[in-house]
Amino acid sequence: MNYQHLKYFQAIAKEENYLRASEKLFITQSALSRAISSLEEELGAELFEKSGRNVRITPYGKIFLKYVDQAMQIINQGVEEVQYMMDRLEGTISLICIYGFTYGYLPKLICKYNELYPNVRF
Repeated sequence: MNYQHLKYFQAIAKEENYLRASEKLFITQSALSRAISSLEEELGAELFEKSGRNVRITPYGKIFLKYVDQAMQIINQGVEEVQYMMDRLEGTISLICIYGFTYGYLPKLICKYNELYPNVRF
């Protein structure tokens, strides 16, 4: 089970159609089917029933969807918080170090740090 499988599961549950879900996810319908089959195999339960061209979520799928939605919401909040922190990190760092350290290692380290945190000054 991985993040992508959970996103695929959510999309099918929302669309109730493999083709529409695959188009929204920009993947092939067969890749989507394989991912859902893998997820169902891992869980040991059918998540969807086929109904003509459409699918219907099973009772197991409904229960699983509730938890997947919660997990995805929490993951998205974590991503947003990290991105916010990265954007907001700013200030000045004062350094004191031995003379030999200032010629080789320190300038490279500061350059790498400034690539990650452009609003921080040394």
